[in-house]
Amino acid sequence: MGASGVVDLEYVTHDLSAESGVHYTAIGEGEGTLQFNPHEMAKPIVIPIINTGSYSLDKQFKIEVTKVSDESGKSLLSEYTQCTVTIANDSDSKEVMDKVMRLVNMDRQIYKLG
Repeated sequence: MGASGVVDLEYVTHDLSAESGVHYTAIGEGEGTLQFNPHEMAKPIVIPIINTGSYSLDKQFKIEVTKVSDESGKSLLSEYTQCTVTIANDSDSKEVMDKVMRLVNMDRQIYKLG
């Protein structure tokens, strides 16, 4: 990216099974920008995930790169402009917590009876 000069990158998000404002914070047109300085080759894109407080299946949204340009304004956009992000389900953690709670409750009952 910024190996030989400054490169600007713009991106947006799109809902798939995940809903913006419910499962993640959307990045709209003109909001998602990164600037790569000379010799910078990577930067993170940070998309806040929203904890819904309920257990759910995997949810997905898409990040699309809409513009990549150098200092002169020349477009450097490649053919690979999108990626899918998966917000992993949390049902596995619910199952683990349910088992822990059952064990804790069993220990309490055994202790009371003993």
